[in-house]
Amino acid sequence: MMRTRGVCANVGFWAYWTLCIWSYSCVESASILMYFPISTPSHKNVFRPLAEALAEQGHQVTVVTSIPDLHVKDNVTEIHVKLSRDLLYEMGQVATSQNGDNHSFRLISVLMNIRNCIYEAHLEALQHPEIRTLLLDPNTKFDLTFVFPLFNEVGYFLAKRFRSPLVLYMPAVANSLLTTSLGYFDNPTFATTSTYEMAQSETPGLFHRLIAIIIHLGYHHMKQWAFVNTQESLLKDLNISHGTDLLQLESEASFGMYFSHFAFDSIRPTLPNTIDIGLIHCVESKNLSTELSDWLNGEDFIFVSFGSWISTDHLTLDSQSILWETLQTLPVKVVLKVGKNSDRLRSNDRILTGTWFPQQDLLGHPSCRLFISQGGMMSLQESVFHGVPILIIPFFGDQFANAQRAARQGYGRKLEIQDLSHESLRESIMDILQNGSYRDQTQQVRSLLIDDISTPLEKAVFWSEYLIRHQGAMHLNFPGKHVGCLQFFHLDIWLTMGLVISLLCYLLWKMSSWCLRKFL
Repeated sequence: MMRTRGVCANVGFWAYWTLCIWSYSCVESASILMYFPISTPSHKNVFRPLAEALAEQGHQVTVVTSIPDLHVKDNVTEIHVKLSRDLLYEMGQVATSQNGDNHSFRLISVLMNIRNCIYEAHLEALQHPEIRTLLLDPNTKFDLTFVFPLFNEVGYFLAKRFRSPLVLYMPAVANSLLTTSLGYFDNPTFATTSTYEMAQSETPGLFHRLIAIIIHLGYHHMKQWAFVNTQESLLKDLNISHGTDLLQLESEASFGMYFSHFAFDSIRPTLPNTIDIGLIHCVESKNLSTELSDWLNGEDFIFVSFGSWISTDHLTLDSQSILWETLQTLPVKVVLKVGKNSDRLRSNDRILTGTWFPQQDLLGHPSCRLFISQGGMMSLQESVFHGVPILIIPFFGDQFANAQRAARQGYGRKLEIQDLSHESLRESIMDILQNGSYRDQTQQVRSLLIDDISTPLEKAVFWSEYLIRHQGAMHLNFPGKHVGCLQFFHLDIWLTMGLVISLLCYLLWKMSSWCLRKFL
Protein backbone atom coordinates (compact mmCIF):
# COMPACT_ATOMS: atom_id res chain seq x y z
CA MET A 1 0.00 0.00 0.00
CA MET A 2 1.52 3.29 -1.10
CA ARG A 3 0.86 6.82 0.09
CA THR A 4 -0.93 9.03 -2.40
CA ARG A 5 -0.20 12.73 -2.44
CA GLY A 6 -0.75 15.48 -4.98
CA VAL A 7 2.10 16.99 -6.97
CA CYS A 8 1.97 20.21 -4.96
CA ALA A 9 2.08 18.29 -1.69
CA ASN A 10 5.13 16.36 -2.89
CA VAL A 11 6.92 19.51 -4.00
CA GLY A 12 6.14 21.26 -0.73
CA PHE A 13 7.23 18.26 1.33
CA TRP A 14 10.61 17.86 -0.36
CA ALA A 15 11.23 21.59 -0.46
CA TYR A 16 10.55 21.79 3.26
CA TRP A 17 12.94 19.00 4.18
CA THR A 18 15.60 20.11 1.69
CA LEU A 19 15.56 23.52 3.39
CA CYS A 20 15.81 21.89 6.83
CA ILE A 21 18.75 19.74 5.77
CA TRP A 22 20.54 22.66 4.10
CA SER A 23 19.90 25.02 7.04
CA TYR A 24 21.09 22.61 9.73
CA SER A 25 23.72 20.56 7.97
CA CYS A 26 26.23 22.01 10.42
CA VAL A 27 24.76 19.98 13.33
CA GLU A 28 27.62 18.06 14.87
CA SER A 29 27.47 14.52 16.17
CA ALA A 30 25.81 14.54 19.59
CA SER A 31 25.82 12.11 22.50
CA ILE A 32 22.29 10.94 23.35
CA LEU A 33 21.06 8.81 26.26
CA MET A 34 17.80 6.82 26.18
CA TYR A 35 16.88 5.46 29.60
CA PHE A 36 14.16 2.76 29.32
CA PRO A 37 15.15 -0.15 31.61
CA ILE A 38 11.52 -0.88 32.51
CA SER A 39 9.46 -1.27 29.37
CA THR A 40 7.73 -3.96 27.34
CA PRO A 41 8.78 -5.35 23.94
CA SER A 42 6.04 -3.27 22.32
CA HIS A 43 7.37 -0.12 24.02
CA LYS A 44 10.74 -0.78 22.47
CA ASN A 45 9.07 -0.71 19.07
CA VAL A 46 8.28 2.94 19.79
CA PHE A 47 11.74 4.17 20.85
CA ARG A 48 13.85 1.92 18.59
CA PRO A 49 12.96 3.80 15.35
CA LEU A 50 14.04 7.12 16.86
CA ALA A 51 17.26 5.66 18.26
CA GLU A 52 18.18 4.21 14.88
CA ALA A 53 17.19 7.37 12.98
CA LEU A 54 19.32 9.56 15.26
CA ALA A 55 22.21 7.13 14.84
CA GLU A 56 21.87 7.37 11.07
CA GLN A 57 22.23 11.15 11.46
CA GLY A 58 25.66 10.50 12.96
CA HIS A 59 24.75 10.83 16.64
CA GLN A 60 26.05 8.42 19.29
CA VAL A 61 23.04 6.86 21.01
CA THR A 62 23.26 4.93 24.28
CA VAL A 63 20.13 2.91 25.13
CA VAL A 64 19.57 1.47 28.61
CA THR A 65 17.05 -1.34 28.15
CA SER A 66 16.03 -4.71 29.51
CA ILE A 67 15.15 -6.03 26.05
CA PRO A 68 18.24 -6.89 23.96
CA ASP A 69 18.19 -6.15 20.25
CA LEU A 70 19.69 -8.80 17.99
CA HIS A 71 20.42 -6.26 15.27
CA VAL A 72 22.03 -3.23 16.89
CA LYS A 73 22.75 -0.47 14.37
CA ASP A 74 26.02 1.41 14.05
CA ASN A 75 26.36 4.31 16.53
CA VAL A 76 23.88 2.61 18.90
CA THR A 77 25.20 1.16 22.15
CA GLU A 78 22.84 -0.94 24.26
CA ILE A 79 23.31 -1.41 28.01
CA HIS A 80 21.28 -4.45 29.02
CA VAL A 81 19.57 -4.48 32.42
CA LYS A 82 18.06 -7.64 33.87
CA LEU A 83 14.32 -7.46 34.49
CA SER A 84 12.04 -10.15 35.88
CA ARG A 85 9.71 -11.42 33.16
CA ASP A 86 7.41 -12.97 35.77
CA LEU A 87 5.91 -9.55 36.51
CA LEU A 88 4.67 -9.16 32.94
CA TYR A 89 3.13 -12.62 33.10
CA GLU A 90 1.39 -11.80 36.37
CA MET A 91 0.07 -8.54 34.93
CA GLY A 92 -1.32 -10.60 32.07
CA GLN A 93 -3.02 -12.85 34.59
CA VAL A 94 -4.63 -9.80 36.20
CA ALA A 95 -5.74 -8.45 32.86
CA THR A 96 -7.42 -11.68 31.76
CA SER A 97 -9.04 -12.49 35.11
CA GLN A 98 -12.82 -12.58 34.77
CA ASN A 99 -13.51 -12.58 38.51
CA GLY A 100 -14.02 -9.07 39.86
CA ASP A 101 -12.88 -9.73 43.46
CA ASN A 102 -9.93 -11.78 42.32
CA HIS A 103 -9.01 -9.07 39.82
CA SER A 104 -8.92 -6.40 42.54
CA PHE A 105 -6.82 -8.57 44.84
CA ARG A 106 -4.37 -9.40 42.08
CA LEU A 107 -4.16 -5.78 41.02
CA ILE A 108 -3.04 -4.76 44.52
CA SER A 109 -0.53 -7.59 44.48
CA VAL A 110 0.82 -6.50 41.10
CA LEU A 111 1.16 -2.89 42.28
CA MET A 112 3.24 -4.10 45.22
CA ASN A 113 5.33 -6.25 42.89
CA ILE A 114 5.78 -3.30 40.56
CA ARG A 115 7.34 -1.35 43.43
CA ASN A 116 9.77 -4.21 44.07
CA CYS A 117 10.47 -4.63 40.36
CA ILE A 118 11.15 -0.90 39.94
CA TYR A 119 13.60 -0.89 42.82
CA GLU A 120 15.44 -4.01 41.64
CA ALA A 121 15.56 -2.98 37.98
CA HIS A 122 17.00 0.47 38.66
CA LEU A 123 19.36 -0.98 41.27
CA GLU A 124 20.68 -3.28 38.55
CA ALA A 125 20.86 -0.37 36.10
CA LEU A 126 22.71 2.04 38.39
CA GLN A 127 25.15 -0.69 39.47
CA HIS A 128 25.81 -1.80 35.90
CA PRO A 129 29.57 -1.39 35.23
CA GLU A 130 29.03 0.78 32.17
CA ILE A 131 26.63 3.13 33.95
CA ARG A 132 28.85 3.28 37.04
CA THR A 133 31.74 4.30 34.81
CA LEU A 134 29.61 7.12 33.40
CA LEU A 135 28.48 8.23 36.86
CA LEU A 136 31.97 8.19 38.36
CA ASP A 137 33.47 10.27 35.55
CA PRO A 138 32.80 13.96 36.36
CA ASN A 139 33.35 14.84 32.70
CA THR A 140 30.53 12.63 31.41
CA LYS A 141 28.00 14.71 29.53
CA PHE A 142 25.11 13.91 27.21
CA ASP A 143 23.57 16.40 24.82
CA LEU A 144 20.06 14.96 25.21
CA THR A 145 18.36 12.41 27.46
CA PHE A 146 15.11 10.57 26.71
CA VAL A 147 13.20 9.03 29.61
CA PHE A 148 9.98 7.00 29.69
CA PRO A 149 8.12 8.98 32.41
CA LEU A 150 6.45 5.95 33.97
CA PHE A 151 8.50 3.51 36.09
CA ASN A 152 11.79 5.09 34.89
CA GLU A 153 11.89 8.43 36.71
CA VAL A 154 15.45 7.71 37.90
CA GLY A 155 16.37 8.85 34.41
CA TYR A 156 15.54 12.43 35.45
CA PHE A 157 18.38 12.29 37.95
CA LEU A 158 20.73 10.96 35.27
CA ALA A 159 19.78 13.81 32.94
CA LYS A 160 20.63 16.31 35.67
CA ARG A 161 23.84 14.48 36.56
CA PHE A 162 24.97 14.44 32.93
CA ARG A 163 23.95 18.11 32.41
CA SER A 164 21.53 17.13 29.68
CA PRO A 165 18.18 18.51 28.47
CA LEU A 166 15.40 16.10 29.40
CA VAL A 167 12.80 14.77 26.96
CA LEU A 168 9.74 12.96 28.33
CA TYR A 169 9.20 10.19 25.77
CA MET A 170 5.86 8.47 26.38
CA PRO A 171 5.49 5.16 24.49
CA ALA A 172 1.93 4.84 25.80
CA VAL A 173 -1.20 6.96 25.84
CA ALA A 174 -1.15 8.82 29.15
CA ASN A 175 -1.04 12.36 27.85
CA SER A 176 -2.35 14.12 30.94
CA LEU A 177 0.68 12.89 32.88
CA LEU A 178 2.95 14.65 30.40
CA THR A 179 1.00 17.86 30.04
CA THR A 180 0.71 18.34 33.80
CA SER A 181 4.47 17.88 34.17
CA LEU A 182 5.13 20.41 31.43
CA GLY A 183 2.83 22.99 33.01
CA TYR A 184 -0.52 22.60 31.31
CA PHE A 185 -3.52 20.98 32.98
CA ASP A 186 -5.65 19.00 30.53
CA ASN A 187 -9.38 18.93 31.10
CA PRO A 188 -9.75 15.36 32.42
CA THR A 189 -13.25 15.12 30.98
CA PHE A 190 -11.92 15.18 27.42
CA ALA A 191 -8.26 14.26 27.85
CA THR A 192 -8.15 11.44 30.35
CA THR A 193 -5.34 8.96 30.82
CA SER A 194 -7.35 6.75 28.45
CA THR A 195 -7.95 4.01 31.00
CA TYR A 196 -11.53 5.16 31.37
CA GLU A 197 -13.79 3.44 28.85
CA MET A 198 -15.82 6.57 28.13
CA ALA A 199 -12.77 8.71 27.37
CA GLN A 200 -13.55 11.62 25.06
CA SER A 201 -17.30 11.24 25.34
CA GLU A 202 -19.13 13.73 23.15
CA THR A 203 -21.81 14.20 25.82
CA PRO A 204 -20.08 14.11 29.22
CA GLY A 205 -22.58 13.97 32.04
CA LEU A 206 -22.03 14.62 35.73
CA PHE A 207 -21.15 11.00 36.53
CA HIS A 208 -18.72 10.74 33.62
CA ARG A 209 -16.93 13.95 34.58
CA LEU A 210 -16.73 12.83 38.20
CA ILE A 211 -15.19 9.47 37.28
CA ALA A 212 -12.76 11.14 34.85
CA ILE A 213 -11.50 13.50 37.56
CA ILE A 214 -11.16 10.67 40.09
CA ILE A 215 -9.10 8.62 37.61
CA HIS A 216 -7.00 11.67 36.74
CA LEU A 217 -6.19 12.38 40.38
CA GLY A 218 -5.72 8.70 41.16
CA TYR A 219 -3.10 8.33 38.44
CA HIS A 220 -0.98 11.11 39.86
CA HIS A 221 -1.19 9.81 43.42
CA MET A 222 -0.40 6.26 42.27
CA LYS A 223 2.60 7.55 40.30
CA GLN A 224 3.91 9.31 43.40
CA TRP A 225 3.33 6.40 45.78
CA ALA A 226 4.04 3.33 43.65
CA PHE A 227 6.74 4.63 41.32
CA VAL A 228 8.45 7.87 42.35
CA ASN A 229 8.87 7.31 46.09
CA THR A 230 10.45 3.93 45.44
CA GLN A 231 13.05 5.41 43.10
CA GLU A 232 13.86 8.31 45.40
CA SER A 233 14.47 5.74 48.17
CA LEU A 234 16.81 3.85 45.86
CA LEU A 235 18.90 6.95 45.14
CA LYS A 236 19.14 7.57 48.88
CA ASP A 237 20.07 3.95 49.65
CA LEU A 238 22.86 4.03 47.06
CA ASN A 239 24.20 7.32 48.47
CA ILE A 240 24.03 8.73 44.97
CA SER A 241 21.72 11.58 45.82
CA HIS A 242 19.91 12.73 48.94
CA GLY A 243 16.68 14.66 48.85
CA THR A 244 16.24 14.38 45.08
CA ASP A 245 12.74 15.46 44.08
CA LEU A 246 12.12 13.50 40.88
CA LEU A 247 8.78 15.15 40.17
CA GLN A 248 10.46 18.55 40.44
CA LEU A 249 13.03 17.40 37.90
CA GLU A 250 10.19 16.15 35.71
CA SER A 251 8.59 19.59 35.76
CA GLU A 252 11.88 21.04 34.48
CA ALA A 253 11.86 18.84 31.36
CA SER A 254 12.58 20.58 28.08
CA PHE A 255 10.22 18.68 25.81
CA GLY A 256 7.51 16.02 25.63
CA MET A 257 6.75 13.51 22.90
CA TYR A 258 3.29 11.90 22.97
CA PHE A 259 2.48 8.52 21.49
CA SER A 260 -0.83 9.81 20.17
CA HIS A 261 -2.63 11.14 17.10
CA PHE A 262 -5.74 13.28 16.87
CA ALA A 263 -7.51 10.52 14.90
CA PHE A 264 -7.23 8.19 17.90
CA ASP A 265 -6.90 10.36 20.96
CA SER A 266 -8.62 13.26 22.65
CA ILE A 267 -8.63 16.58 20.81
CA ARG A 268 -6.78 18.94 23.13
CA PRO A 269 -4.67 22.11 23.24
CA THR A 270 -0.93 21.43 23.02
CA LEU A 271 2.15 23.30 24.18
CA PRO A 272 4.91 24.37 21.75
CA ASN A 273 7.37 22.04 23.49
CA THR A 274 5.31 18.92 22.74
CA ILE A 275 4.68 16.87 19.60
CA ASP A 276 2.55 13.84 18.74
CA ILE A 277 4.57 10.85 17.55
CA GLY A 278 1.76 8.32 17.22
CA LEU A 279 2.41 5.88 14.35
CA ILE A 280 6.18 6.33 14.70
CA HIS A 281 6.51 2.56 14.68
CA CYS A 282 4.25 2.01 11.64
CA VAL A 283 6.01 1.05 8.41
CA GLU A 284 4.92 -0.11 5.01
CA SER A 285 4.57 -3.89 4.82
CA LYS A 286 7.20 -6.10 3.24
CA ASN A 287 6.71 -9.31 1.29
CA LEU A 288 5.82 -12.32 3.42
CA SER A 289 8.19 -15.25 3.73
CA THR A 290 7.81 -18.07 1.25
CA GLU A 291 6.47 -20.32 4.01
CA LEU A 292 3.70 -17.89 4.94
CA SER A 293 2.83 -17.09 1.33
CA ASP A 294 2.61 -20.76 0.42
CA TRP A 295 0.33 -21.49 3.37
CA LEU A 296 -2.01 -18.57 2.59
CA ASN A 297 -2.06 -19.58 -1.09
CA GLY A 298 -3.72 -16.31 -2.09
CA GLU A 299 -6.78 -16.86 0.17
CA ASP A 300 -8.32 -14.23 2.44
CA PHE A 301 -7.32 -14.49 6.10
CA ILE A 302 -7.70 -12.87 9.50
CA PHE A 303 -4.87 -12.27 11.95
CA VAL A 304 -5.27 -12.87 15.69
CA SER A 305 -2.79 -11.55 18.25
CA PHE A 306 -3.19 -10.28 21.80
CA GLY A 307 0.00 -8.24 21.97
CA SER A 308 3.41 -8.64 23.54
CA TRP A 309 2.49 -9.40 27.16
CA ILE A 310 -0.94 -11.02 26.84
CA SER A 311 -1.15 -14.31 24.97
CA THR A 312 -3.41 -17.32 24.68
CA ASP A 313 -1.56 -18.69 27.72
CA HIS A 314 -3.43 -16.15 29.87
CA LEU A 315 -6.87 -17.23 28.62
CA THR A 316 -8.89 -19.78 30.54
CA LEU A 317 -9.25 -23.21 28.95
CA ASP A 318 -12.89 -22.42 28.19
CA SER A 319 -11.92 -19.18 26.44
CA GLN A 320 -9.20 -20.99 24.49
CA SER A 321 -11.70 -23.62 23.38
CA ILE A 322 -14.25 -21.00 22.31
CA LEU A 323 -11.62 -19.11 20.34
CA TRP A 324 -10.19 -22.20 18.67
CA GLU A 325 -13.50 -23.86 17.80
CA THR A 326 -15.00 -20.64 16.44
CA LEU A 327 -12.00 -19.83 14.27
CA GLN A 328 -12.23 -23.26 12.64
CA THR A 329 -15.77 -22.54 11.42
CA LEU A 330 -14.86 -19.36 9.52
CA PRO A 331 -14.88 -19.14 5.71
CA VAL A 332 -11.38 -17.60 5.74
CA LYS A 333 -8.01 -18.81 6.92
CA VAL A 334 -6.62 -17.69 10.29
CA VAL A 335 -3.11 -16.76 11.40
CA LEU A 336 -3.09 -17.08 15.20
CA LYS A 337 -0.30 -15.93 17.52
CA VAL A 338 -0.22 -18.24 20.54
CA GLY A 339 1.68 -18.40 23.82
CA LYS A 340 4.58 -20.73 24.42
CA ASN A 341 2.45 -22.98 26.66
CA SER A 342 -0.61 -23.24 24.40
CA ASP A 343 0.28 -26.72 23.15
CA ARG A 344 -3.35 -27.65 22.54
CA LEU A 345 -3.61 -24.95 19.82
CA ARG A 346 -1.81 -26.59 16.92
CA SER A 347 -1.74 -25.63 13.26
CA ASN A 348 -4.01 -27.31 10.74
CA ASP A 349 -5.03 -26.62 7.16
CA ARG A 350 -7.25 -23.65 8.21
CA ILE A 351 -5.38 -22.18 11.16
CA LEU A 352 -1.66 -21.40 11.30
CA THR A 353 -0.28 -20.97 14.82
CA GLY A 354 3.04 -19.58 16.00
CA THR A 355 4.62 -17.68 18.89
CA TRP A 356 5.68 -14.82 16.59
CA PHE A 357 4.56 -13.40 13.26
CA PRO A 358 5.56 -10.27 11.31
CA GLN A 359 2.48 -8.32 12.39
CA GLN A 360 2.75 -5.31 10.11
CA ASP A 361 3.63 -7.44 7.08
CA LEU A 362 0.50 -9.51 7.69
CA LEU A 363 -1.71 -6.47 8.27
CA GLY A 364 -0.38 -4.84 5.12
CA HIS A 365 -1.05 -7.91 3.00
CA PRO A 366 -3.91 -7.33 0.52
CA SER A 367 -5.66 -10.54 1.62
CA CYS A 368 -5.88 -9.58 5.31
CA ARG A 369 -9.57 -8.96 6.08
CA LEU A 370 -9.64 -8.52 9.86
CA PHE A 371 -7.38 -8.09 12.89
CA ILE A 372 -8.52 -9.57 16.23
CA SER A 373 -6.55 -7.87 19.00
CA GLN A 374 -6.49 -6.90 22.65
CA GLY A 375 -6.69 -3.27 21.48
CA GLY A 376 -3.41 -1.83 22.69
CA MET A 377 -2.68 1.55 21.14
CA MET A 378 0.23 0.23 19.06
CA SER A 379 -1.84 -2.58 17.57
CA LEU A 380 -4.75 -0.21 16.98
CA GLN A 381 -2.55 2.28 15.14
CA GLU A 382 -0.95 -0.46 13.02
CA SER A 383 -4.34 -1.89 12.11
CA VAL A 384 -5.76 1.42 10.88
CA PHE A 385 -2.46 2.47 9.26
CA HIS A 386 -2.66 -0.65 7.08
CA GLY A 387 -6.39 -0.21 6.44
CA VAL A 388 -7.61 -3.34 8.26
CA PRO A 389 -10.78 -3.31 10.45
CA ILE A 390 -10.29 -4.49 14.02
CA LEU A 391 -12.22 -6.59 16.53
CA ILE A 392 -11.04 -5.70 20.02
CA ILE A 393 -11.28 -8.00 23.02
CA PRO A 394 -9.98 -5.62 25.72
CA PHE A 395 -8.29 -6.85 28.89
CA PHE A 396 -6.52 -4.01 30.64
CA GLY A 397 -5.66 -0.30 30.81
CA ASP A 398 -6.36 1.84 27.76
CA GLN A 399 -7.67 -1.12 25.77
CA PHE A 400 -11.26 -0.49 26.91
CA ALA A 401 -11.19 3.15 25.82
CA ASN A 402 -9.54 2.16 22.54
CA ALA A 403 -12.25 -0.42 21.88
CA GLN A 404 -14.97 2.10 22.66
CA ARG A 405 -13.39 4.64 20.32
CA ALA A 406 -12.98 2.10 17.49
CA ALA A 407 -16.65 1.14 17.75
CA ARG A 408 -17.77 4.77 17.92
CA GLN A 409 -15.68 5.79 14.91
CA GLY A 410 -16.87 2.80 12.89
CA TYR A 411 -13.63 0.98 12.04
CA GLY A 412 -14.01 -1.81 14.58
CA ARG A 413 -16.09 -3.63 17.15
CA LYS A 414 -15.71 -4.44 20.81
CA LEU A 415 -16.29 -7.78 22.52
CA GLU A 416 -15.87 -8.12 26.28
CA ILE A 417 -13.99 -11.20 27.46
CA GLN A 418 -16.80 -12.07 29.88
CA ASP A 419 -19.23 -12.04 26.92
CA LEU A 420 -17.06 -14.36 24.84
CA SER A 421 -18.99 -17.29 23.39
CA HIS A 422 -19.14 -19.21 20.13
CA GLU A 423 -22.13 -17.17 19.02
CA SER A 424 -20.88 -13.72 20.05
CA LEU A 425 -17.41 -14.24 18.59
CA ARG A 426 -18.63 -15.62 15.28
CA GLU A 427 -21.32 -12.94 14.95
CA SER A 428 -18.77 -10.17 15.55
CA ILE A 429 -16.30 -11.61 13.05
CA MET A 430 -18.86 -12.25 10.32
CA ASP A 431 -20.39 -8.79 10.75
CA ILE A 432 -17.04 -7.14 10.04
CA LEU A 433 -16.21 -9.51 7.18
CA GLN A 434 -19.57 -9.01 5.46
CA ASN A 435 -20.20 -5.33 6.21
CA GLY A 436 -18.04 -3.21 3.95
CA SER A 437 -18.62 -0.06 6.02
CA TYR A 438 -15.95 -1.14 8.51
CA ARG A 439 -13.24 -1.30 5.85
CA ASP A 440 -14.48 1.92 4.24
CA GLN A 441 -14.29 3.77 7.56
CA THR A 442 -10.86 2.28 8.27
CA GLN A 443 -9.62 3.62 4.94
CA GLN A 444 -11.08 7.03 5.71
CA VAL A 445 -9.32 7.26 9.08
CA ARG A 446 -6.14 5.96 7.45
CA SER A 447 -6.25 8.86 5.01
CA LEU A 448 -6.18 11.23 8.01
CA LEU A 449 -3.13 9.46 9.42
CA ILE A 450 -0.94 9.69 6.34
CA ASP A 451 -1.96 13.18 5.17
CA ASP A 452 0.80 15.16 6.86
CA ILE A 453 3.77 17.29 5.86
CA SER A 454 6.19 14.81 7.44
CA THR A 455 6.19 11.45 9.18
CA PRO A 456 6.18 11.14 12.98
CA LEU A 457 9.76 9.87 12.85
CA GLU A 458 10.92 12.86 10.82
CA LYS A 459 9.24 15.18 13.35
CA ALA A 460 10.89 13.40 16.26
CA VAL A 461 14.34 13.60 14.65
CA PHE A 462 13.93 17.27 13.75
CA TRP A 463 12.85 18.31 17.26
CA SER A 464 15.53 16.16 18.90
CA GLU A 465 18.21 17.96 16.90
CA TYR A 466 16.47 21.28 17.54
CA LEU A 467 16.81 20.66 21.29
CA ILE A 468 20.48 19.80 20.83
CA ARG A 469 21.15 22.92 18.77
CA HIS A 470 19.41 25.18 21.31
CA GLN A 471 20.59 23.47 24.53
CA GLY A 472 17.13 22.32 25.55
CA ALA A 473 15.14 25.12 23.88
CA MET A 474 13.88 26.47 27.18
CA HIS A 475 12.35 29.39 25.27
CA LEU A 476 9.55 26.97 24.31
CA ASN A 477 8.61 26.27 27.92
CA PHE A 478 5.24 27.42 29.20
CA PRO A 479 5.87 30.39 31.56
CA GLY A 480 3.14 29.24 33.94
CA LYS A 481 4.50 25.71 34.36
CA HIS A 482 5.15 26.23 38.08
CA VAL A 483 1.73 27.74 38.75
CA GLY A 484 -0.40 25.44 40.87
CA CYS A 485 -3.73 23.97 39.82
CA LEU A 486 -5.58 26.40 42.14
CA GLN A 487 -4.13 29.44 40.39
CA PHE A 488 -4.14 27.92 36.89
CA PHE A 489 -7.91 27.46 36.90
CA HIS A 490 -8.44 30.71 38.89
CA LEU A 491 -10.09 28.69 41.64
CA ASP A 492 -8.74 31.12 44.22
CA ILE A 493 -10.48 33.98 42.37
CA TRP A 494 -13.75 32.08 42.11
CA LEU A 495 -13.51 31.16 45.78
CA THR A 496 -12.83 34.78 46.73
CA MET A 497 -15.72 35.98 44.60
CA GLY A 498 -17.97 33.35 46.14
CA LEU A 499 -17.02 34.47 49.64
CA VAL A 500 -17.57 38.14 48.77
CA ILE A 501 -20.96 37.42 47.21
CA SER A 502 -21.92 35.25 50.17
CA LEU A 503 -20.88 38.03 52.56
CA LEU A 504 -22.88 40.63 50.61
CA CYS A 505 -25.91 38.35 50.57
CA TYR A 506 -25.55 37.82 54.32
CA LEU A 507 -25.30 41.57 54.97
CA LEU A 508 -28.28 42.22 52.71
CA TRP A 509 -30.30 39.61 54.57
CA LYS A 510 -29.33 41.08 57.94
CA MET A 511 -30.21 44.60 56.78
CA SER A 512 -33.55 43.41 55.38
CA SER A 513 -34.33 41.65 58.64
CA TRP A 514 -33.45 44.76 60.63
CA CYS A 515 -35.62 46.98 58.38
CA LEU A 516 -38.58 44.62 58.68
CA ARG A 517 -38.32 44.59 62.45
CA LYS A 518 -37.82 48.34 62.63
CA PHE A 519 -40.63 49.53 60.39
CA LEU A 520 -43.24 46.77 60.51
